[in-house]
Amino acid sequence: MNLFTDSPLRWADAAVLLGYCALIVFSGILFARREAKTTGEYFLAGRRMPMWAVAVSIIATSLSAATFIGAPEQSYKGDLTYLSTNIGGIIAVIIVAIFFIPAFYKHNCTTIYELLERRFGRGAKYAASAAFMIGRVFASGARIFIGAIPFAMILFGPTKAAEPQYLIICIGLMCAVGVVYTLVGGIASVIWTDVIQTIVLVTAVIAAIIVLFVKINLPVGELWSYLSTAGPNGSSKLTVVTTGLKPFDPAAQFTLLTAIFGFALLNVAAYGTDHDMVQRMLTCKNAVQGSRSVLVSMAIGVPLVAMFLTVGLLLFVYYQHTLPLRAWSERPGAFPRAEPPPDSAQVSSTSSSKTCPPASPASCSPASSPRASARSSPPSTPWPPPPSKTSTRDSLPTATSATTSKPRASPLPGGASSSARSPCSASSGKPQAQTPRSSASPSAS
Repeated sequence: MNLFTDSPLRWADAAVLLGYCALIVFSGILFARREAKTTGEYFLAGRRMPMWAVAVSIIATSLSAATFIGAPEQSYKGDLTYLSTNIGGIIAVIIVAIFFIPAFYKHNCTTIYELLERRFGRGAKYAASAAFMIGRVFASGARIFIGAIPFAMILFGPTKAAEPQYLIICIGLMCAVGVVYTLVGGIASVIWTDVIQTIVLVTAVIAAIIVLFVKINLPVGELWSYLSTAGPNGSSKLTVVTTGLKPFDPAAQFTLLTAIFGFALLNVAAYGTDHDMVQRMLTCKNAVQGSRSVLVSMAIGVPLVAMFLTVGLLLFVYYQHTLPLRAWSERPGAFPRAEPPPDSAQVSSTSSSKTCPPASPASCSPASSPRASARSSPPSTPWPPPPSKTSTRDSLPTATSATTSKPRASPLPGGASSSARSPCSASSGKPQAQTPRSSASPSAS
């Protein structure tokens, strides 16, 4: 039974969803009871968070609903060049791990804005904080809106997902859950709930890949061969790196130049000056652990992004290859015969020009065999053909005594009547003089 009239969500699905939300809120309350109420405990978790948990939390922060939906879209419409942007990300996290994180720990900063205040004054602190809040409103608002669209489709059905009132309900639910566990538990609650969400996210991606592989049902070699030429103008959808120089295309999104320069600068700002990211790195025991956490997060994030892109490629194969082929093969009348039926006049002339040898029905011409007749006759004609209403005897000259005499035994094996010997002679309309054809007397023969 569905939860709503147009919703594909069943009560069991709703129970799982509500249980997950309750788990997130419960984790926030649990950490709120365990942690102290000091500023250091709330913002830094006492600098006791394990490095691996911080790394997973950084991954969860860098990924969002935009990644879950946008990355598969990139590979579905294009290729794998989005993966090359991680070159800039690797360069960026190395710079952040060497220069930024040790500086934050050296000055014992609670937030990144505290370092700006010490170095450049309170005005720099307020300006950077205001710029972060304005940017966060737009960025987080876009991510929440992207996530609310599939949430509304699941909760209220695809036809109502675009209506504002249903989107507002979903946005409100998502914000309420996030605000509750964040305010109640502090940064420790945020990190551990990020771990739970990342596990759910990775499990969902792996499950999607497995389901798509099963539905596509193609060997890996054939799948690879198909994707190698499935792009525009026969290009490969498996391309990872393009230079953008041959030919020079300034409008290209993901090239080697943009990855090295553009995305490197973008990721330095994201991992080194974004409060969301850096605040997690400051919860480790020391600067070494904080630097390792950002490096490990990038090492795990690259294959995770590759998995999202794999989902897009498999969706492309499923919707552009598997479904059209399946619909074509299951259409009415698909594969009725290996070749189209020949012209009926040609079939008639072929069958009337060849006859069977006497007393040898197994050596009939190809036109009289059941296999050839089924191939050359229209589909509505049954095999064997029905016996002719006109007796063979009527086409032969007979005497008066032929109507009173009994039929003689057939020379064919099994005592079968010679009139049923083969359809070949019946189709030709010519009598065979070598074999007695009717019950006529010897004088009539």
